[in-house]
Amino acid sequence: MESAPTRLKVTEYVTHEKNLLHFIEKKEHVVALKIENRTTYKTNWPSRNLKSSERNVPNDPLVNPNDILLLPLHIKLRFMKNFMKSMNKEGKAFQYLRSKFPRFSDVKIKEGIFVGPQIHEIMKDPAFDKVLEGK
Repeated sequence: MESAPTRLKVTEYVTHEKNLLHFIEKKEHVVALKIENRTTYKTNWPSRNLKSSERNVPNDPLVNPNDILLLPLHIKLRFMKNFMKSMNKEGKAFQYLRSKFPRFSDVKIKEGIFVGPQIHEIMKDPAFDKVLEGK
């Protein structure tokens, strides 16, 4: 008596598996048909006459470029990190940054770990420019 329910479970499982495979095959077939039936490929692209002295952007930006903060800050952080790693650790510019930020550890300065306001402060500092130029 107990063998019948086991056989029933196996049969249900096999049937369910076959139905699932049939469903997947149908889905793949439908997806393949949708991909094959695409006819809206753009093949004729008009050539653009770009001039270096003119504005080459066809549309105005959606957002004011001055309001975008995330991307330039990310670029500045990476730039500052690479700049500090390439800087001579015994040079005048490095010593100037040590004196400008006395609460920073040497490791933070060596690795170039600065936040946005500190980067702005360094970029706008005319004395740092003079130190970099060697004056």
